[in-house]
Amino acid sequence: MEYWAPLFYTWLFSAAGVLFYLSFRKEKKGLGIFLLVLSVIYNGYQLGTWLAKQYLLVWPDNTGLANGIGYLTSALAACLEAFLVYFFLKKDSYKTYMLRVAIVIFVVAVFSELIGTFLKGFISRPRYRNIVAEGSALAYSPWWKFHFWTSSADAVRSCPSGHMIATTLIMVLPLFHPLWKYTFKGGEYPAFGISVAIVILVGTFRIYNGAHFLSDVSFGILITYATLWLADYFFFHQKGNEERELIQIKAAD
Repeated sequence: MEYWAPLFYTWLFSAAGVLFYLSFRKEKKGLGIFLLVLSVIYNGYQLGTWLAKQYLLVWPDNTGLANGIGYLTSALAACLEAFLVYFFLKKDSYKTYMLRVAIVIFVVAVFSELIGTFLKGFISRPRYRNIVAEGSALAYSPWWKFHFWTSSADAVRSCPSGHMIATTLIMVLPLFHPLWKYTFKGGEYPAFGISVAIVILVGTFRIYNGAHFLSDVSFGILITYATLWLADYFFFHQKGNEERELIQIKAAD
Protein backbone atom coordinates (compact mmCIF):
# COMPACT_ATOMS: atom_id res chain seq x y z
CA MET A 1 0.00 0.00 0.00
CA GLU A 2 2.71 2.51 0.96
CA TYR A 3 4.46 2.06 -2.38
CA TRP A 4 1.30 3.12 -4.22
CA ALA A 5 0.83 6.21 -2.07
CA PRO A 6 1.69 8.72 -4.86
CA LEU A 7 -1.27 7.47 -6.91
CA PHE A 8 -3.63 8.69 -4.20
CA TYR A 9 -2.58 12.34 -4.27
CA THR A 10 -0.63 13.24 -7.45
CA TRP A 11 -3.82 13.32 -9.54
CA LEU A 12 -4.91 16.31 -7.47
CA PHE A 13 -2.36 18.47 -9.30
CA SER A 14 -3.95 17.66 -12.66
CA ALA A 15 -7.34 18.28 -11.06
CA ALA A 16 -6.15 21.68 -9.84
CA GLY A 17 -5.00 22.49 -13.37
CA VAL A 18 -8.46 21.69 -14.73
CA LEU A 19 -10.01 23.91 -12.06
CA PHE A 20 -7.65 26.74 -13.00
CA TYR A 21 -8.62 26.36 -16.65
CA LEU A 22 -12.37 26.32 -15.96
CA SER A 23 -12.02 29.37 -13.72
CA PHE A 24 -10.26 31.47 -16.38
CA ARG A 25 -11.46 30.00 -19.68
CA LYS A 26 -13.90 32.81 -20.50
CA GLU A 27 -12.10 35.94 -19.29
CA LYS A 28 -8.42 34.83 -19.36
CA LYS A 29 -8.29 31.66 -21.42
CA GLY A 30 -4.54 31.92 -22.08
CA LEU A 31 -3.79 32.06 -18.37
CA GLY A 32 -6.12 29.13 -17.75
CA ILE A 33 -4.37 27.00 -20.39
CA PHE A 34 -0.95 27.96 -19.02
CA LEU A 35 -1.88 26.96 -15.46
CA LEU A 36 -3.46 23.73 -16.72
CA VAL A 37 -0.31 22.75 -18.61
CA LEU A 38 1.92 23.74 -15.69
CA SER A 39 -0.17 21.69 -13.26
CA VAL A 40 -0.17 18.61 -15.50
CA ILE A 41 3.62 18.90 -15.91
CA TYR A 42 4.03 19.14 -12.13
CA ASN A 43 1.84 16.08 -11.69
CA GLY A 44 3.88 14.22 -14.32
CA TYR A 45 7.10 15.15 -12.57
CA GLN A 46 5.89 14.03 -9.13
CA LEU A 47 4.45 10.78 -10.45
CA GLY A 48 7.39 10.21 -12.79
CA THR A 49 9.93 10.50 -9.97
CA TRP A 50 8.13 7.68 -8.17
CA LEU A 51 7.64 5.54 -11.31
CA ALA A 52 11.29 5.88 -12.29
CA LYS A 53 12.28 4.37 -8.92
CA GLN A 54 9.93 1.44 -9.50
CA TYR A 55 11.30 0.80 -13.00
CA LEU A 56 14.83 1.05 -11.62
CA LEU A 57 14.08 -2.09 -9.61
CA VAL A 58 13.41 -3.85 -12.92
CA TRP A 59 16.39 -2.36 -14.78
CA PRO A 60 18.93 -1.57 -12.03
CA ASP A 61 21.75 -1.23 -14.57
CA ASN A 62 19.92 1.06 -16.97
CA THR A 63 18.99 4.30 -15.23
CA GLY A 64 18.27 6.09 -18.52
CA LEU A 65 15.69 3.51 -19.60
CA ALA A 66 14.03 3.48 -16.17
CA ASN A 67 13.80 7.29 -16.09
CA GLY A 68 12.60 7.52 -19.69
CA ILE A 69 9.79 4.98 -19.31
CA GLY A 70 8.90 6.34 -15.86
CA TYR A 71 8.45 9.93 -16.99
CA LEU A 72 6.77 8.96 -20.27
CA THR A 73 4.25 6.82 -18.39
CA SER A 74 3.65 9.57 -15.85
CA ALA A 75 3.10 12.18 -18.58
CA LEU A 76 0.42 10.03 -20.20
CA ALA A 77 -1.17 9.29 -16.81
CA ALA A 78 -1.21 12.99 -15.85
CA CYS A 79 -2.95 13.93 -19.12
CA LEU A 80 -5.48 11.10 -18.69
CA GLU A 81 -6.22 12.21 -15.11
CA ALA A 82 -6.81 15.78 -16.28
CA PHE A 83 -9.20 14.55 -18.99
CA LEU A 84 -11.18 12.38 -16.56
CA VAL A 85 -11.50 15.19 -14.01
CA TYR A 86 -12.63 17.57 -16.76
CA PHE A 87 -15.23 15.07 -17.92
CA PHE A 88 -16.75 14.55 -14.48
CA LEU A 89 -16.74 18.20 -13.34
CA LYS A 90 -19.51 20.73 -13.82
CA LYS A 91 -18.23 23.24 -16.36
CA ASP A 92 -20.23 26.44 -15.98
CA SER A 93 -20.69 27.04 -12.27
CA TYR A 94 -18.84 28.22 -9.20
CA LYS A 95 -15.79 29.78 -10.89
CA THR A 96 -14.60 31.46 -7.72
CA TYR A 97 -15.03 28.28 -5.73
CA MET A 98 -13.11 26.22 -8.31
CA LEU A 99 -10.27 28.73 -8.29
CA ARG A 100 -10.02 28.62 -4.51
CA VAL A 101 -9.97 24.82 -4.41
CA ALA A 102 -7.15 24.78 -6.97
CA ILE A 103 -5.15 27.33 -5.00
CA VAL A 104 -5.71 25.41 -1.75
CA ILE A 105 -4.31 22.22 -3.31
CA PHE A 106 -1.03 23.88 -4.28
CA VAL A 107 -0.75 26.00 -1.14
CA VAL A 108 -1.16 22.96 1.11
CA ALA A 109 1.14 20.78 -1.01
CA VAL A 110 3.96 23.35 -1.13
CA PHE A 111 3.85 24.62 2.45
CA SER A 112 3.43 21.22 4.10
CA GLU A 113 6.33 19.86 2.04
CA LEU A 114 8.56 22.79 3.00
CA ILE A 115 7.71 22.39 6.68
CA GLY A 116 8.29 18.65 6.55
CA THR A 117 11.64 18.96 4.76
CA PHE A 118 12.87 21.49 7.30
CA LEU A 119 11.79 19.38 10.28
CA LYS A 120 13.32 16.18 8.86
CA GLY A 121 16.72 17.83 8.94
CA PHE A 122 16.10 19.71 12.16
CA ILE A 123 15.08 16.57 14.08
CA SER A 124 17.29 14.08 12.16
CA ARG A 125 15.65 11.07 13.78
CA PRO A 126 16.95 7.59 12.80
CA ARG A 127 14.47 5.24 11.13
CA TYR A 128 13.44 2.10 13.00
CA ARG A 129 14.55 -0.27 10.24
CA ASN A 130 17.99 1.34 10.18
CA ILE A 131 18.31 1.16 13.96
CA VAL A 132 17.62 -2.58 14.07
CA ALA A 133 19.67 -3.38 10.97
CA GLU A 134 22.62 -5.69 11.60
CA GLY A 135 25.78 -3.77 12.35
CA SER A 136 23.96 -0.45 12.64
CA ALA A 137 25.55 2.26 14.76
CA LEU A 138 22.29 4.22 14.98
CA ALA A 139 20.41 4.38 18.29
CA TYR A 140 16.80 5.12 19.11
CA SER A 141 15.99 8.78 19.61
CA PRO A 142 12.62 10.28 20.69
CA TRP A 143 11.04 12.78 18.33
CA TRP A 144 11.50 15.67 20.75
CA LYS A 145 15.27 15.22 20.83
CA PHE A 146 16.66 17.34 17.99
CA HIS A 147 19.96 16.56 16.26
CA PHE A 148 20.11 19.61 13.97
CA TRP A 149 21.11 18.29 10.55
CA THR A 150 23.74 15.84 11.80
CA SER A 151 23.52 13.98 8.46
CA SER A 152 21.77 14.23 5.11
CA ALA A 153 21.32 10.45 4.87
CA ASP A 154 17.80 9.07 4.46
CA ALA A 155 18.44 6.77 7.44
CA VAL A 156 18.07 9.77 9.76
CA ARG A 157 15.07 11.39 8.07
CA SER A 158 12.34 9.54 9.92
CA CYS A 159 10.40 12.41 11.50
CA PRO A 160 8.03 13.61 10.19
CA SER A 161 6.94 11.07 7.58
CA GLY A 162 7.21 12.53 4.09
CA HIS A 163 4.86 9.87 2.73
CA MET A 164 2.19 10.94 5.21
CA ILE A 165 2.70 14.65 4.52
CA ALA A 166 2.05 13.97 0.83
CA THR A 167 -0.70 11.38 1.22
CA THR A 168 -2.73 13.51 3.65
CA LEU A 169 -3.26 15.97 0.78
CA ILE A 170 -6.08 13.60 -0.25
CA MET A 171 -8.06 15.19 2.59
CA VAL A 172 -9.01 17.99 0.16
CA LEU A 173 -11.31 15.50 -1.58
CA PRO A 174 -14.50 16.65 0.21
CA LEU A 175 -13.99 20.13 -1.30
CA PHE A 176 -14.72 18.62 -4.74
CA HIS A 177 -18.17 17.40 -3.71
CA PRO A 178 -20.17 20.40 -5.04
CA LEU A 179 -18.26 20.35 -8.33
CA TRP A 180 -18.98 16.84 -9.62
CA LYS A 181 -21.61 16.26 -12.30
CA TYR A 182 -23.02 13.35 -10.36
CA THR A 183 -23.45 13.94 -6.66
CA PHE A 184 -25.86 13.31 -3.81
CA LYS A 185 -26.81 14.90 -0.53
CA GLY A 186 -24.16 14.37 2.10
CA GLY A 187 -21.63 13.11 -0.46
CA GLU A 188 -18.80 15.02 1.24
CA TYR A 189 -18.99 12.61 4.19
CA PRO A 190 -18.12 9.45 2.20
CA ALA A 191 -15.36 11.47 0.50
CA PHE A 192 -13.99 12.36 3.92
CA GLY A 193 -14.25 8.74 5.06
CA ILE A 194 -12.38 7.47 1.97
CA SER A 195 -9.66 10.08 2.53
CA VAL A 196 -9.22 9.07 6.17
CA ALA A 197 -9.11 5.37 5.24
CA ILE A 198 -6.36 5.97 2.67
CA VAL A 199 -4.30 8.00 5.15
CA ILE A 200 -4.65 5.34 7.86
CA LEU A 201 -3.75 2.48 5.50
CA VAL A 202 -0.63 4.18 4.14
CA GLY A 203 0.45 5.18 7.65
CA THR A 204 -0.06 1.65 8.96
CA PHE A 205 2.10 0.17 6.23
CA ARG A 206 4.85 2.76 6.80
CA ILE A 207 5.01 1.69 10.44
CA TYR A 208 4.73 -2.03 9.62
CA ASN A 209 7.65 -1.85 7.17
CA GLY A 210 9.86 -0.12 9.71
CA ALA A 211 10.15 3.15 7.82
CA HIS A 212 8.67 5.18 10.68
CA PHE A 213 7.53 5.23 14.27
CA LEU A 214 3.90 6.02 15.09
CA SER A 215 4.90 9.53 16.17
CA ASP A 216 6.55 10.16 12.76
CA VAL A 217 3.39 9.17 10.92
CA SER A 218 1.16 11.17 13.27
CA PHE A 219 3.37 14.24 12.94
CA GLY A 220 3.28 14.02 9.14
CA ILE A 221 -0.51 13.83 9.12
CA LEU A 222 -0.76 16.71 11.55
CA ILE A 223 1.44 19.00 9.43
CA THR A 224 -0.64 18.62 6.26
CA TYR A 225 -4.01 18.57 8.01
CA ALA A 226 -3.18 21.71 10.00
CA THR A 227 -2.01 23.44 6.81
CA LEU A 228 -5.21 22.35 5.06
CA TRP A 229 -7.35 23.56 7.94
CA LEU A 230 -5.72 26.99 7.86
CA ALA A 231 -6.04 27.23 4.08
CA ASP A 232 -9.66 26.10 4.24
CA TYR A 233 -10.43 28.71 6.88
CA PHE A 234 -8.68 31.49 4.98
CA PHE A 235 -10.22 30.75 1.57
CA PHE A 236 -13.68 29.53 2.54
CA HIS A 237 -14.64 30.75 6.01
CA GLN A 238 -13.39 34.32 6.12
CA LYS A 239 -16.01 37.06 5.95
CA GLY A 240 -17.03 37.53 2.34
CA ASN A 241 -16.33 33.91 1.36
CA GLU A 242 -19.71 32.54 2.32
CA GLU A 243 -20.51 31.11 -1.11
CA ARG A 244 -19.14 27.72 -0.01
CA GLU A 245 -22.18 27.12 2.16
CA LEU A 246 -24.50 28.20 -0.65
CA ILE A 247 -22.76 25.89 -3.09
CA GLN A 248 -23.03 22.97 -0.66
CA ILE A 249 -26.77 23.61 -0.35
CA LYS A 250 -27.25 23.77 -4.15
CA ALA A 251 -25.23 20.60 -4.66
CA ALA A 252 -27.45 18.75 -2.23
CA ASP A 253 -30.66 19.70 -4.04
